[in-house]
Order: sequence, then C-alpha cells, then structure tokens
Amino acid sequence: MTKNTQHSSMDNSISTKKSPIKRRSAQDSKAMDKRNAILDAALVEFAELGFEGTSARRIGKRANVDFTLITYYFKTKENLWLEVISRGYEKLKQQYQQIESLSLNNLTAAQSLKIKLESGFRFVCDNPEIFRIMQVAFQGNNDRVDWQNIGSLAELYQSQIDDLIQAQADGDVVSGDPRLLFNMMVIAIRTLLFSEGALQHTLGRDPRDPELIKEFLQLFDRVFFKNTEKN
Repeated sequence: MTKNTQHSSMDNSISTKKSPIKRRSAQDSKAMDKRNAILDAALVEFAELGFEGTSARRIGKRANVDFTLITYYFKTKENLWLEVISRGYEKLKQQYQQIESLSLNNLTAAQSLKIKLESGFRFVCDNPEIFRIMQVAFQGNNDRVDWQNIGSLAELYQSQIDDLIQAQADGDVVSGDPRLLFNMMVIAIRTLLFSEGALQHTLGRDPRDPELIKEFLQLFDRVFFKNTEKN
C-alpha cells in the first residue's frame, strides 16, 4: 500500500467516525425533546385533573415516553408541577412585557385598560391549560407556589386597577368599587372561555367562533365602558 493510499484510508475512517461532541449533542437534543414532551403532557393533565388526580403513568402515556423518565428528569411529581407552573408563568410574563413595551402614554385610561384586558383575553384563548392550572395555583395559600415570583403579575394587576380608577374619573367606565368591577370583568371573560358546554347548549353556537368572540367583546364594551365610540 502506498503512502497516499494509507492517508486516503485514514481520512475516510476519520470522516465516517462521529465525534464524541456530535454524539453528545444529539443525545442532549433527544433528552430535551423528551423532557419538553413530559412538561407539555403534564400541563394538560394537571389542568384537567389537578395535582392530586394526575399520575406519572398518565403523563407518560400522553407524552409517549416511559413514565419512569419523569422521576429521572424531575425526581418528584411536585418538582414537575412546579416546573409546569414556572413555564406558564414565564409565558404569561412575556405577554405582559409585550404590553408594557407598547407606548400607552398617548391613550386614555379606558383605552389602555382595554388593550390590557384584550391582551389577557387573547392569552387565555391561546393557552387555556396554562390559565386553568395557574388559577388553581394562585388560589388560597398554596404552599407549592413561590409567591415572590408573581411580583410582576401583581404590578400588572395594579396597573389595570389604576387605569380603571382613572377611567371612572374620566367618566369612561361605569361606577362602582374598582376592584370588584375589575373582578366582574375577569369573570365575564372567563365565562365565555370556560363555560363552553353551557354556552353551546343555550346559544347553539361555538364559543370559540371568531364572530361570537367579536360580538362578545362589543357587548363587553357596552356593559362596562361608556362612550364606546370615543374609546
């Protein structure tokens, strides 16, 4: 065998052999895919059945992975639940950061409030499971939630209350206790989204129908806001 032939054989051998770094990268990618699949499945299961009603086997079946991987990646069901909550919180926080990045200074308080409410409404429409599980998480004194992490949500809530108070002073929103009124607004929005069966039966229409949502938002304006043409 000539020297050139030897070099050629060695080059071919090197080129066809995968490097340890590439192999490790592919393995890490697969592991991350499985981990994310577990988190996605857990979100749906926790939203439907709650923490106590959800089992590792159900999550594994939905994620199409061996349920023992849940223990491997997360150690306990509580750790998994906390990470699901954390992911949902981060997604919600990003939504609110987008609102904060908008220039709302030139709008009336009523217009600013409408933008924030509609943004929250769209988030809930697009992420019903996140909304359901976070509602459960934020009820009462849930010791599984790191309450210090919801500071920015509290700030957003207060900013909407401030808008509502100013809008009432401007004569653009109906009178009444602002916090009670704000909760009535949230409950109205939640009714459309989470009373699908009752609404389907009484209205004979799909609550997710874009035309029905548009009609609902127009009615919502007329119920809670004055001077809707101005706002």
